[in-house]
Amino acid sequence: MKNGMFHLMSAKVPKVAVILTSWNRDELLRQAIQSVVMQTFVDWHLWIMDDDSDNPRTHEILDYYAKHPQITVQKKQLGKVDRYSRVGYAENIDIAIEMSESAYISYLTCDDIYYPNHLSECVELLDNAPTCFVCYGVNNTIKLFADGR
Repeated sequence: MKNGMFHLMSAKVPKVAVILTSWNRDELLRQAIQSVVMQTFVDWHLWIMDDDSDNPRTHEILDYYAKHPQITVQKKQLGKVDRYSRVGYAENIDIAIEMSESAYISYLTCDDIYYPNHLSECVELLDNAPTCFVCYGVNNTIKLFADGR
């Protein structure tokens, strides 16, 4: 699920854990991370779950953002054979959920970005609707390449 937010039953700080899964994306990864850093809602922690990227530029970006006080980078060691036999990003999501103590979990893939008010709107909705357990933001598809991708 992209850009989904799930409600958990604990109420510890930070209020929102953003889980970002990544594999060999450099510029898109940087943009995704920046979209979290630039949120109007500031009570978040970003868990970047890298699935054994072998791209040197990706490693530079991850090392840079690992210094941010609200960001944790977790690099999973998968072999090439493992990558194709397992769904690494799903395992990474599960690991990050277990490490997080936040009241809310938001999921972001490395080729997506959040609008600046994404977290604040989701938190406001979830805080004011106790029977709501899932909040999902509207998404827009933006073509980045001349061939329509």
